[in-house]
Order: sequence, then structure tokens, then C-alpha cells
Amino acid sequence: MIPRIIQKAIENKKLIEAAKTIRDADGESLVRTVTNPKDIPRGYEPVPSAQFIGYVARSDLIPALKFAFDEGPGDLMKALGTVSQVAKRMTVI
Repeated sequence: MIPRIIQKAIENKKLIEAAKTIRDADGESLVRTVTNPKDIPRGYEPVPSAQFIGYVARSDLIPALKFAFDEGPGDLMKALGTVSQVAKRMTVI
């Protein structure tokens, strides 16, 4: 059996990788990597996890990511649903 902390890290990584493929109405990725904090695009914030230093996400996606990272293992589908809901709302706006 995989220890809980390792399982959670794997699920978080899957969530970030899935979020990196989501695009807004302008075709911009909702999650990006940056090497210099000065290069963070307007409207983006650092991803709220020490596991993802160097990643930034759209500001309106941050609450969903915080929720996902705080949930226990096995809640990945609920977290992905939350991220998907936010992404859908952003494409409509």
C-alpha cells in the first residue's frame, strides 16, 4: 500500500498536469511554469503548494486548487470537477 502522503503528492501532480491542459477563451493556459517571480503574468498567482514552486495559475483558479490540495487522497475527482467548473465559467466570461 502506498503511504498517504505519497498518494496525495501523486494526485496533486495529476491535478496540476490536467489543469495545465485547460485553456481560457483566448487560448491561454490556466496553469503555467515561471522561472523568475518577475515574469508572473498579470492575473496569475503562485500555486498554493510547496510541491509546485515555480507554477502559477489564474487568480480565479487558486481557491479551487487550494481546496484540491487540502483534500485527502481519493478526493481527486471532486477536485478535478471543481477545477473543471471554474474553467468552464472562465470560457463563458
